[in-house]
Amino acid sequence: MRAWWLVAALVALPAWAAPRPLFLETFDLGDGGWKPFGAEGATVTTQTAVARQGSALESRYRLDKDRRLHALVCEPKVSLKDARSIRFWLRTSQRATMIVLFQETDAGGKGRYATMFVSEPETWQRVELSVDRFRLTDDTTDADGKLDMDQIAGVGIGDMSGLLGGVQGDPDRRLWLDEVQVDGGDCATAYSATGRLPFVLDGFEQDFACWLPTVGKTERDKKQGHLVWTYGTEQPQGGIPGLISMVGPLPAKGARQLVLHWCSKRARQIAVLLTEEKRGTRPERRYYQLVDAPVGDKPETTALALSAFQLDKRDRPNDTKALELPNVSLLTLVDFSLVAKQADGENTIRLEEVLLSAD
Repeated sequence: MRAWWLVAALVALPAWAAPRPLFLETFDLGDGGWKPFGAEGATVTTQTAVARQGSALESRYRLDKDRRLHALVCEPKVSLKDARSIRFWLRTSQRATMIVLFQETDAGGKGRYATMFVSEPETWQRVELSVDRFRLTDDTTDADGKLDMDQIAGVGIGDMSGLLGGVQGDPDRRLWLDEVQVDGGDCATAYSATGRLPFVLDGFEQDFACWLPTVGKTERDKKQGHLVWTYGTEQPQGGIPGLISMVGPLPAKGARQLVLHWCSKRARQIAVLLTEEKRGTRPERRYYQLVDAPVGDKPETTALALSAFQLDKRDRPNDTKALELPNVSLLTLVDFSLVAKQADGENTIRLEEVLLSAD
C-alpha cells in the first residue's frame, strides 16, 4: 500500500490542479517528429483505427537476433526545466519489456537516462513515470551524474525485449503511442514527494509493472493493489529464477532498512539482491540477504537492515567493500529454495509495497 503521506498529498490536489504540460504530443496533427530507431525497416504512421481518441502513432517493426531494440524518439524543442513526470498511453501487440529514455545535450553532459516497465499485450496502459526513477545508462557518462531536465535533447520510448534473453513470440510487432506529456506535476511512481525518506520504491498502484520476471509471469491485482508473481519449478537457462526491478538514484545517507510488504503461497527462502552497477573502473558487486518469505495470502512486513547485506564473493573473493546504496541499480528477489532444488511446485509471491526507510 502506498505510504499514507504520498497518497494524502496527491489526493489533496484539487481537480483543477492538473499539471500544465511542458511538452505535449497528441498525434492528431501528424507524427510530431517522432522517428524509429534501432530495428531496421521499422515504420511510423499516424492512424485512427487504434487510438485512445483522435489519432495515435503506430509503429511496425521486427525484433530478432540482429535487431534487438526498437524505439520511437523525438527532439522536444522546448525546455523541460522543472519537469517531474512523463506520462503517455501505450499499447503493444505482444507482452514487451519497455524502456523510456531521456538524452541530455552535449552541454548537459551527454548522459542517457533510462527506466523500464512491462507492457501487457493488446491493452491500452496509462504509463506515468517520475523522473527520479531514471538512471544513467551504463554505456554513457555524465560529469555531474544527475539527470538535468533543462538539458534534454531527446526523448525515447522503446521495446527492448530482444536485449533480455532473446525475443519471445512473434518477432513481427506493433506498438501504439498516444498523448505523450512531460510536466512538472508529481505522479504515483515518485519515490518521495519531498525528496526525503521514506523512499517508496514501488507501491504497485500504477497501471503497469516495473518488475521483470525471469521465470513465470506477473500480473496486477487491481483490487488488492498487489503485484502477483506466479512461477513453477523451471529455471531460466544461464540465469536465476527471479523478479528484477531497475531502480533510480537512491539516497546516500539516512536509509537504514529495506522494507518489504509481501507474502508467499508456499514456504520459500528468498534471496534479496542489491546489485551495484559497473561504472568506469568500479566493478559490479552483488549484495544479498536470505529471508524466509511470510506464508499466506495476506502481506506481512519484513524489514531488512542494509548493514546486514553481504557481498557475494563468488566472483570477487578478496573484496571487502561495504554496500554503497547510490551505486545500486537493480533490486532482485530470487527464489533460493528453487535454486537449491528444494522447491515443491508452483508458487505465488504477492508484493504490496517496497520501500527504504530510516528505521
